[in-house]
Amino acid sequence: NPSIGQYLSVHKDSFSYPPSNRRLEEAVVVEWSLILKRRLLILLLPPDLRKLVV
Repeated sequence: NPSIGQYLSVHKDSFSYPPSNRRLEEAVVVEWSLILKRRLLILLLPPDLRKLVV
């Protein structure tokens, strides 16, 4: 998965970034994990309940 590779390479160098940039990066990662968790939960729901959530 290339995105995981990018994520890891970004985090290897994260100490060289200014703190504000790193904080932004962490915010994006948290945001994404929340979106992915929500998508996963929606996929696990039965189809009739899915319509209510989306």
